Order: sequence, then C-alpha cells, then structure tokens
Amino acid sequence: MHRVSNHPDKGAVVATASSCVTNHQIESLEQQRANLRRALVAAEQSVRFFPQGLTAHRKAKARVCALQNELRVINGRFGGREKQDFGEIIISIVKERLSVSEWKGILSEARRRHHERMTAESESNLV
Repeated sequence: MHRVSNHPDKGAVVATASSCVTNHQIESLEQQRANLRRALVAAEQSVRFFPQGLTAHRKAKARVCALQNELRVINGRFGGREKQDFGEIIISIVKERLSVSEWKGILSEARRRHHERMTAESESNLV
C-alpha cells in the first residue's frame, strides 16, 4: 500500500534544495579553479623572472608543479576526461590506423599549420 503525501510540494523543495547544494559545490570548485589558474600564472612568471640555479627559481618551479597538481584534482572532480568530443574520437581512430612515422608526420604538419595561423592572427591584430 502506498501512502499519499498531503504536501506534494515538499518533495519539489527537497529536490531543489539538493540541486542548490550541487550547484553551490560546482560554483565553489569553479572559483577554486579560477584562483588556482591565477596563482599558476603568477608562479610561471616567477619561474621566468628568477635565473636558473637560484633557490627562488627552484621554489617557483615547485610551486608551479604543486598548483598544476591541485588543478588536476579539481578538474577530476568535474568529471575529468570521461567525455570525448567528436574530434577526439576521430583523432583516436586515425592514430590507430597509422604507423608511428605517419602519425609523427601528421603532428609535424599540424604544428606547422597552427604556427602559421597564430603568426597570421598576431600580425592581423597589429594592424
């Protein structure tokens, strides 16, 4: 026998409240991720600023590694790399069907084209 609730709206409120908690947690993770990215940019600038061999340079590099690890953990909480987009699936299929040398040739060509595109875009932004 099923019991019918006299307050049908309460279930909706509970579901909404649990959704709010989930959204709040996601917003919190997004904020943490944004803060870590800003800190990572600053740490990478420190690595470039200090000459190699100095203690400050080594500490800055260690800070970069620690921040990258923290970002990986947070990104994992967002579901990580479970979902592949269509392009990634195509790349996987093509890579499986090519020899290592053919794949390296494609990567080389892609890097060359990407570099040309970035160079062209940066030149057009100067105008």
